[in-house]
Amino acid sequence: NSAFTLAQMAKKATPDSPHAADTLGWAYYKLGRPASAISLLEESVQKVPGNAMFQYHLGMAYLADGNSDSALRSLKKALRDDPHFPYAASARTASNRAAKTPQ
Repeated sequence: NSAFTLAQMAKKATPDSPHAADTLGWAYYKLGRPASAISLLEESVQKVPGNAMFQYHLGMAYLADGNSDSALRSLKKALRDDPHFPYAASARTASNRAAKTPQ
């Protein structure tokens, strides 16, 4: 919860920062609130579309929210943008799960 509070403060202090949006969105995701995370994570991806970590975070939130098609698109984009980013293995696993999940 303290990380969430810090993320909220960062977003408030730097409202246009894609990193602040990503951090707060990921905090919502970690708290089990993927629907609240998605708009913030979409904001970060719109501002920096080639950031594999941002795409991964968005894909994971979509997957947790039950939107496997959007999850698959984001996760695949993350892997195309940087096939060796730190969470690439997790992105591959989640991508396989999304591909098998009916909408």
